[in-house]
Amino acid sequence: MKTREYELDFLKVVATILIMFHHYQQDTRVFFEGKINFFNGKFYFGLVVELFFILSGYFMYDYIKKIEEGYPFPKFYVKRLVRFFPLLFISAACYEVILNWFEQVFLYKWSDISISLWGLIITSLGIQAGWSLDNPVINNPTWYISVLMLCYVIFYFLIYIAKRLNLKVEYLFIVMIFIGMGIRDFGLNLPFLNASSCRGYYAFFFGVLFAEFLRKHKITKKETLICGLVPIILTLLIVYTECLMVKGIDYVMTFVYYPALIIFCKYGIGNILNHPFIGLMGKISFDVFIWHHPVNMFMIIAIYRFNIPCNIYRFRTMLIYALICWVVGTISYICIDKPIAGLIKRKFKYIS
Repeated sequence: MKTREYELDFLKVVATILIMFHHYQQDTRVFFEGKINFFNGKFYFGLVVELFFILSGYFMYDYIKKIEEGYPFPKFYVKRLVRFFPLLFISAACYEVILNWFEQVFLYKWSDISISLWGLIITSLGIQAGWSLDNPVINNPTWYISVLMLCYVIFYFLIYIAKRLNLKVEYLFIVMIFIGMGIRDFGLNLPFLNASSCRGYYAFFFGVLFAEFLRKHKITKKETLICGLVPIILTLLIVYTECLMVKGIDYVMTFVYYPALIIFCKYGIGNILNHPFIGLMGKISFDVFIWHHPVNMFMIIAIYRFNIPCNIYRFRTMLIYALICWVVGTISYICIDKPIAGLIKRKFKYIS
């Protein structure tokens, strides 16, 4: 029986918090003097999303054999769509309401974003970015889900093609990594070949190959120690060295930093992180990610509209915002995510 990998849940929790801080500073344009800055600082924390893609690819590895044995595409894709659709729809609809409230309070549009039924539809379907459509910026952080859904489609059909042509599918995954890097390096902006999709391509398919590597290679204590030192050294270089690795830092994070961090967490401190509470936090982190941008918008409006004595430019306020996000995410998980998931499993056994 497969057990949950709590150490990876821990990484998801940490990554979610970093992304929340990143978007908080991005939306408020606040800069903390003498403190770490998650936006417009020395490091672009938006690259944490690459870790999400790697982990998503990692967890897809076990599906390779299933698909090779005839696992149908409708079942594969719909299972993932219904996993995301309810929360995507509800959060996007709430975001539309918040946008309307913002216009009424401030008398101008948030970042020139217009309320859009079309945006609500394609966001809910997980095709808002990376596909052949423009990103309507409806709960914009969920572009990650959109690109992830695209990666799932490509993942399935690469396995299907490899089986039909009697090829090793790993070669096709490597091709996708280079395609993603090529899109990024040459600045392509075409349907399915753009700045959003490329990040998913090279990180997601690397995650699949990384999972295969970890299953076939026994990690030694020496290798675990080295992997523990790599993130520390790279972090110090980023913090204390001007312009070091600025060009290609996303590749350094994807192919060096995050893999080393995953190995160290799994084989170095895995026993410390092996607790069901961390697993629960990992599950809730998805809801927190979905809701953190609407919560941020709501806070900004509410503070101004009701003259709440809370300075959004203080570091403490950002911590309060993070706590509120986790409360909202927990409520969402208990009242929306879990009940809907259970209902889907009972009513649609075909995709369970």
